[in-house]
Amino acid sequence: AVKNIGEKYRCSICGNEVEVTKAGGGTLVCCGQDMDLVAQGDKSFLSPTFFGAKESRQKESADAGSS
Repeated sequence: AVKNIGEKYRCSICGNEVEVTKAGGGTLVCCGQDMDLVAQGDKSFLSPTFFGAKESRQKESADAGSS
């Protein structure tokens, strides 16, 4: 359950990332499952490298669909 402002969560399926701005005690869910709490100090959270990789996969998928 979300306990503190500033906690960071990531979906292990699609990679969506969330930073808590108001803690309400609920559970964050994405793609039908609970999101994972990201360890404090994890430098990959919201990293440009991560987003670049995701955008590249989306482009490859779109390109494959247009062939």
